[in-house]
Amino acid sequence: GKAPESCIGQIDAKSIEFFNYRSEDNHLVYGFDSCYDDTATQAALFDRDVLPLLQRPLQGENACIFAYGPTGSGKTHTMSGSPSDAGVIPRTISHL
Repeated sequence: GKAPESCIGQIDAKSIEFFNYRSEDNHLVYGFDSCYDDTATQAALFDRDVLPLLQRPLQGENACIFAYGPTGSGKTHTMSGSPSDAGVIPRTISHL
C-alpha cells in the first residue's frame, strides 16, 4: 500500500492517528482532552477549552492549559498570539 501524504491525521476533536510505517494495518491512535488541526482559530480554541476553565481558579480550584507539540507546531503562537489575533494568555487576561 501507499503511505499517506502526512504521517499524522486528526480523527476527531479528541484523537489523532499516526501512520505506522512498520505496519500499514497498525496505526497509532492517541487521545487528548482536545486536539486541533491547522485550520483552528485562536477564538475557537479559547471558547471551547479555556473559557470553561477560567472560573475554577477564582473558586480555589486548579486549572492548567498545556500546549503540546513538536518544534514549530505553533505552541507559542497558540499561547501568545499576534497583535491582530490574540492567543490564550492575552485572551485570558482580557476576560478576567
